[in-house]
Amino acid sequence: MPPAPSAAAPASTAKPDWRPRLHFTAPHGWLNDPNGLVRLHGTWHLHYQFLTPRHWGHATSRDLFQWTDQPVALEPDALGDCWSGGAVHDADNSSGLFPAGFRDGLVAIFTAQDPQRGQRICLASSRDRGVTWQRFPGNPILRGPTAGFRDPKVFWHAPAAAWIMVLTENVHFTLFSSTNLREWRETGRFTPNLPPGANGYDCPDIFPLPIEGEPMRVRWVFLASYLANANFEGGFGACGQRYWVGDFDGCTFTPEFGVDPWLRFGDGPDEYATIVWPQDSDAATGRTLLIGWMNHWGYAPQLPTQPWQGCLTLPRELRLQAHAGAWQIRQSPARELWQQPHEHTALPPAILAAGEAPLRLGRELCGAVALGFCPEPDSIAELTLFADERVATRVGYDARRRCVYFDRRDAGAPDFHPSFPLRQEAILPAAGPDGLVDLLVIFDHSTVEIFAHDGAVYLAGQTLPPTGAADTSLHVLAGSVAFTRLERWAFHPPAHRAAS
Repeated sequence: MPPAPSAAAPASTAKPDWRPRLHFTAPHGWLNDPNGLVRLHGTWHLHYQFLTPRHWGHATSRDLFQWTDQPVALEPDALGDCWSGGAVHDADNSSGLFPAGFRDGLVAIFTAQDPQRGQRICLASSRDRGVTWQRFPGNPILRGPTAGFRDPKVFWHAPAAAWIMVLTENVHFTLFSSTNLREWRETGRFTPNLPPGANGYDCPDIFPLPIEGEPMRVRWVFLASYLANANFEGGFGACGQRYWVGDFDGCTFTPEFGVDPWLRFGDGPDEYATIVWPQDSDAATGRTLLIGWMNHWGYAPQLPTQPWQGCLTLPRELRLQAHAGAWQIRQSPARELWQQPHEHTALPPAILAAGEAPLRLGRELCGAVALGFCPEPDSIAELTLFADERVATRVGYDARRRCVYFDRRDAGAPDFHPSFPLRQEAILPAAGPDGLVDLLVIFDHSTVEIFAHDGAVYLAGQTLPPTGAADTSLHVLAGSVAFTRLERWAFHPPAHRAAS
């Protein structure tokens, strides 16, 4: 078990300002999985698991970062709580739930959770662009053979001229097809092996992704989250995400390299339930955009951030590259991030060595640092965030092991769970011929996201610094490092807004 965080008393007794500004949080109360992602007339709709018992919260945005809170979309009813699911734009009224000629219909497909009756799939529809929703009178539309039957994700598959649904039944995924969103037939199953110690799978998604540089060639990505028994006390255990690349024929998904080879979709401690915006995500640019829950079931219920509890990751863009005879997803922040109000500074190249004074980069609670550097084989470069003379959250690169790390053991977080203080690592793929390492680190009051090696490695982690800890500095702990790129951003985004 890692050592406990620093017990030193904070300089101020004021409650720390942990609510992120670039990351979505609910106006109050509990938040977990993103749900019902859809885009209509240039507006992004984000639904999410909200409160206890579970509701669907709702927010809208024109740029993926400045969100307006909307009225609650779905509340529990006689069928149960409103657990995770998806939403689609039914432009052609294939569901028959809208008036003739109406082209702005939205349909939500979600899990009704009841402790006695298990999990069933239900529909709701909206005629006012998601402001209000009406339950389908024929709910539930699907009942599973077991109690675990949840997290439906639906998208339109043009070659099959059908809606496709994928959901989890804990140890396998089931695919369904429909022409009207109300009546479904099973078309296939995907049963990959669970990671060692895992309980089951959650929140599946399947989507096409063009090969970078070859936009006419497309592969299908199957993405899912899983829960494991081990590593965390008093909770669900370790959380993770994995993906497979293969083909989808409108009925079944076939992984290109079989069910055993799998790739981690992120290497940080706080990444779960990631899903994409469906229907090409962004028709204007052809991007594939996604978002996830930035938390961990091991300690999420104990997070001391009230009156809010839980946030989402940054929206991210995906690319697919061929790498070493296999496929590799690369992630980057949605480009709208750089359009948020900010100050930007590009520093001149520098060489730093162990024992020298750190390079101070500013005092920010919401910012970013981009580094490009050539490390000596035995060097360690480290960025300290949310720091003062006593505490720091650390992001670094250890050339001896070719690993990027995130370390919050000395971040000064409250002692609320024994597994929150940790150090997590990710091994980088082999360097290019120039030996350059690149890191983009985005930090936001209580969150850190790391994009390394052109997005081939992604880590997301929470941190809970004490009031007043805001210094950002660059250190070299061993050897010498030549920094060819040194850039910093200080963001000043507006607060989330309530619907008028």
